[in-house]
Amino acid sequence: MKRPIADAHVDLPYFLMEKDLKIPFDEVKEGPFTYEEAIKAEVRFFITAVYLEDRYNGPLSLAHYYHSMEYAKALVSNMNLIKAPETLEKNESLTINTLFLLENSDFLAEDYNLIYKLKKEGIFILGLTHSNQNRLADGNDVKVAEGLSKLGKKVLDAMEKEGLILDLSHLHPKCFYQALDAFKGRVMVTHTGIRDVYDIPRNIYLLQVKELIQRDGIVGIAINPELLWDKKEFSLERLYAHIDTIVQAFGPNYVCLGSDVCGFEMPHITYPRIMDALEEKLLAKGYGNSTYEIYYGNLIGFLCKALSQNT
Repeated sequence: MKRPIADAHVDLPYFLMEKDLKIPFDEVKEGPFTYEEAIKAEVRFFITAVYLEDRYNGPLSLAHYYHSMEYAKALVSNMNLIKAPETLEKNESLTINTLFLLENSDFLAEDYNLIYKLKKEGIFILGLTHSNQNRLADGNDVKVAEGLSKLGKKVLDAMEKEGLILDLSHLHPKCFYQALDAFKGRVMVTHTGIRDVYDIPRNIYLLQVKELIQRDGIVGIAINPELLWDKKEFSLERLYAHIDTIVQAFGPNYVCLGSDVCGFEMPHITYPRIMDALEEKLLAKGYGNSTYEIYYGNLIGFLCKALSQNT
C-alpha cells in the first residue's frame, strides 16, 4: 500500500487564475495537479499557496490580495479547510485537507490590522516576500539587500503574537537571518532546493537548514527543476540528491515534500509518477520507515504542534 502524502507547497490558485477558472479543486480536470491525480498519488493534505505577484506591490497589493483569496476560497470550497490540529491528526480517510499560505505579504503595508483576521480565513502561514523587494523585506532576487524594514519587523511581531507560522522561502539571506532573530514563533521553508547541491540565490544553504532545525523547523524540497539543476526537465537523481543532502547532514526528521507543483511546467511527467518514483528511490537507498515520515509524518507532526500553539 502506498504511503500518504502531505505536500507543503502547491501553487494551484495561481494556475487556475492564469486559466481564468474559478472552480472547486474536485472539478479541476486538467493541469499538473488535478483532484484525480492527487487521489491517485494518495495525497491527504497540501498547503494551498496563494501567490501574490510582485508586480502588484504597493497600493495595488491589497486589491490583489482580496482578488487572489476569492479564487483560493472557491478552490477549497469542497475541501476540509484546517482550523485545528485535531483535523490533521485524525485524517485517515481519503479526504484531502488544506490550509492557506500567503506568498508575499506586501498587502499588510496597506492594512496592517488584517494580520489579526487571517486565521479566520484559514491562513496560518505567511511568507514576507516573493523574489523582489517589497515594503517588508528583500526577496531572493535582490542583489544588495537593505534588510527588514520597520514595518517588516512590526509584522513579524504581530505574527508571533497571533501564532502564525513564518515561511522563510524566497527571502534574501540577510533577511532570512534577521527574521530568525526578530521572530520567535514557528518557522519553516515550504519549497526550496539546497544551495550546497545547486548554487542559485533561490535555494538555501545547509547552514540555513541548521538554523531552522535548531528552531524545530522543517524544510520542504521542491520537485521544480528550476531549483534542482540547470536543466529544464525533471531529474529524479537531482531531487534525491537535495533530500539526501539534508538527511545525511541532519537526519530524516526535518525534511518534507514541498513540490511547488503548478508553479512551473511539467512536460512528459505527472505528479503521481514523480511521487512513486521518489518513493522507490528512497526505499532502494535504505530509507525504510523514514520514507513515510518524509512523505507525510514530518510535515503533519510539525503543523499539528504549530496549530496546537495557535489555539
